[in-house]
Amino acid sequence: MKENRNKLVTPSILNVEKEKRIDYVNSLIDLGISW
Repeated sequence: MKENRNKLVTPSILNVEKEKRIDYVNSLIDLGISW
């Protein structure tokens, strides 16, 4: 049971990291456009 739970949790953590990266890149793009 624990192993299955970890397998489900890990992708969600990776997705959160991906979302953060996308937000970071988008904010950089917005800054570049505002310049």
